[in-house]
Amino acid sequence: MDIPITDRRKEIGDMFRKNNFVGLSKFGIEMIGGAEDFDCANYVAYRLIGKAPPFIVDVLKRIPKSDEPQQGLVFYGNGHGRGFVPLHYGIFKDGLVESKWDKGPVFKHKLEDVPDHYGSVAMFRSLDEDLYLSLQEAIHGVR
Repeated sequence: MDIPITDRRKEIGDMFRKNNFVGLSKFGIEMIGGAEDFDCANYVAYRLIGKAPPFIVDVLKRIPKSDEPQQGLVFYGNGHGRGFVPLHYGIFKDGLVESKWDKGPVFKHKLEDVPDHYGSVAMFRSLDEDLYLSLQEAIHGVR
């Protein structure tokens, strides 16, 4: 799904880079968590299975994805199909995304309201048994 890089997204990105988290509220972006010392991939893994293996980004990159919006994981990045390169990860539920922006806070926001440097495409994966098994296998060292 294309997520165009608009002036709105550029402004969101500028505010985030300047640590103007309060200013993001004018876009309806809600800060819901603090700035722990880990990134969006680790945040998603912690939320889903309680911990994250050191190679969680590699695991998330290999997970099959869809262009069709569905509740579960959302992957932001560039490219389409096999050429898709994920740059950011979140949890998509009830039309909103919960995601940790870099090593900054956790935000709840609309699908398209992410900083411009997270790419112009969103891909999705439902939270099904295969996904949980893949993540559990990764934690136990099966790659």
